[in-house]
Amino acid sequence: MNNLLLIFPLLYAFQVLKWCFSLKKDVKFKTVFPGNISWIVPFKNERNQLDAFFQSVSLQTRFPYEMILVDDGSEDHSAEVVKEWIPKLSFPVQLITLEGLGKKRAISQAIEMAKGEIVVCSDADCTFSPQFIEEISRPFSEERVVWVSGRVIFKSDGGFWKEVLASENEGFQAITAASIRANRPTMANGAAMAFRKKMFIEVGGYRGLEHVQSGDDELLLHRMWGKGDLVYAENAVVETHSVSSWKAFWKQRKRWVSKSGDYENRRMKVTMLVAWMARFSWVLSLILWNIVGAQFVILNSIFIVLPEIILLQRWGLSSSRAAVHLVIQGVYSLYVVVIPFLSRIKKKQG
Repeated sequence: MNNLLLIFPLLYAFQVLKWCFSLKKDVKFKTVFPGNISWIVPFKNERNQLDAFFQSVSLQTRFPYEMILVDDGSEDHSAEVVKEWIPKLSFPVQLITLEGLGKKRAISQAIEMAKGEIVVCSDADCTFSPQFIEEISRPFSEERVVWVSGRVIFKSDGGFWKEVLASENEGFQAITAASIRANRPTMANGAAMAFRKKMFIEVGGYRGLEHVQSGDDELLLHRMWGKGDLVYAENAVVETHSVSSWKAFWKQRKRWVSKSGDYENRRMKVTMLVAWMARFSWVLSLILWNIVGAQFVILNSIFIVLPEIILLQRWGLSSSRAAVHLVIQGVYSLYVVVIPFLSRIKKKQG
């Protein structure tokens, strides 16, 4: 039994170390993408964020061919702010309204209308670096590229909670970049993603995924995996806000983990199964401490933590932020092994 508890942490360590070697494989795309870009932004009750959003949009070094904003049932008069900004922008902007049908439906509806060859998706509670559109579209100058993820940064006001989540998110960005460059993508963020419209249609968009609460980013990425090259563009920077309370944090993480049961790509299922089993083995070794012995708990911890430390160092994360990321991931491990079971139980009851 003791040896069984080490198998998956060891496999996980091997997997993460492979990502480490891929992290610095940052292919430079010197040519600017010459085609048309449609920028799609679904929103709901973002009135207080929209001015900052549009100010950063207006400062882009390259404007999209069009922007399509989808109001998915706002109740705070967000659309009024959008209408005030539309005449101030230097490119066509369309505003469409849905009645709370969800983010996937909002994106799909906008893509049907989009005229651009490339679709960029973002959120309305974000602000963007001036080069965002230029940098996230640049890799598409190569025909083989079908998907690009940008870099998402959490705003931190220096407070403890915000700093914790900003540190954890930078760790997630390291994993996102490394796994994409290793061609084993695990994560994506809907605040900064771009893809070819024809590929969205070819893979069926979100068809069959409407029931999944989240996953407009990762599940779509997994469908496009194997259809062409995937790119992480770290110079396409987006700033956004983290959740503001423990309750919101818990709800968000349950939503993230619950969608893992809906992964369609077999290779991705294997990748995520290894990660889950590694954490399960670690939690089980903690529970069975008196039976398996402290050495197995220590070895499990080393196999999980050490490769992640190496990954975060190669990413350039400061020691303090790396430590915070690892601590919160330890807490995360305690419930990540339970949530998939709970989500399946709820689906059967429903």
